[in-house]
Amino acid sequence: MIKINSDNSYIISQANLITYKATSDYNRAKWIFDWIQNEISIEDLSTKGKERKSEEVYLEKLGTDEEITHLYAAMLRSVGIATRIKSGSFEEVMNKHSWVEININGKWILSDPVYALRYQNLDIVNQNSIQLF
Repeated sequence: MIKINSDNSYIISQANLITYKATSDYNRAKWIFDWIQNEISIEDLSTKGKERKSEEVYLEKLGTDEEITHLYAAMLRSVGIATRIKSGSFEEVMNKHSWVEININGKWILSDPVYALRYQNLDIVNQNSIQLF
């Protein structure tokens, strides 16, 4: 398993740039989520033959499911938001999937930028009322 490198200067700089006007952890987390939706592309298998570090995903604007999950967690942690990564099957659509849980005001909430990237336009999200953030 790869280290969540939230102390990387690229990660810290970008996360702070995205969130510098945010007034709450919820807003910081949502703005980083939205940035990932707009800036990062998803691929099924790493073309590098090994898992990318979070800063590589940030620089290349490309990552696998797990790599994007790690980038999201790293960016959140770099702005002081506690996260934990969970994995398992998700809504019978994705096998072996990872997502992020975020601690907002003492409550852990699920946030999954990868699921959003893959399925945002599919009926499965609407039919199951899946909350992506």
